[in-house]
Amino acid sequence: LLGIEEINPNFSWLENNHDDLNFDNKNVVMVIPGVSQSGKHKQWAPIKFQEICSFLESKGFYICLVGTKNDADALQPILDKCKNIINLIDKSPPDVIYSAACKCKLIISNDTGPGHIAALSSINTLWLALDNPITKSNLSFRKYSLLLLKSSMNDLSVDEVKDFISNNKLLDKV
Repeated sequence: LLGIEEINPNFSWLENNHDDLNFDNKNVVMVIPGVSQSGKHKQWAPIKFQEICSFLESKGFYICLVGTKNDADALQPILDKCKNIINLIDKSPPDVIYSAACKCKLIISNDTGPGHIAALSSINTLWLALDNPITKSNLSFRKYSLLLLKSSMNDLSVDEVKDFISNNKLLDKV
């Protein structure tokens, strides 16, 4: 919005080996369904996240879940219905989020802090967020940011997200 050109700093200092991140030979999508208590109005419905995760699993993808125990309400539907989970719940400080994101094919996130950390990885990040000037200025400047914006998060359907993923070829396995 201010006309500042994109800056591409090197964030490799955030990446660590993390041998415990067993992503070898797996197609992984990182999913960040939680938000802070003050950000609940920015959260896409947990059941809709679960439906997207089930869709991703049907396409052969593993789901890397990032969040804390405070995100239990957002994470539980996914844990209950999906089986190909890489569980980083309460195991995801910034270096783990970034390192895991670098190994993923796609990141899907609400507008939340862990999503911003994951987006530093230069992996396509699909932001499910509110349509307002603050969101646009915070999320739109990165080359790999893809925005699905609504005036209310309740207005964003699962089919819209699936169509966006398909139309933009975000699941094409490279």
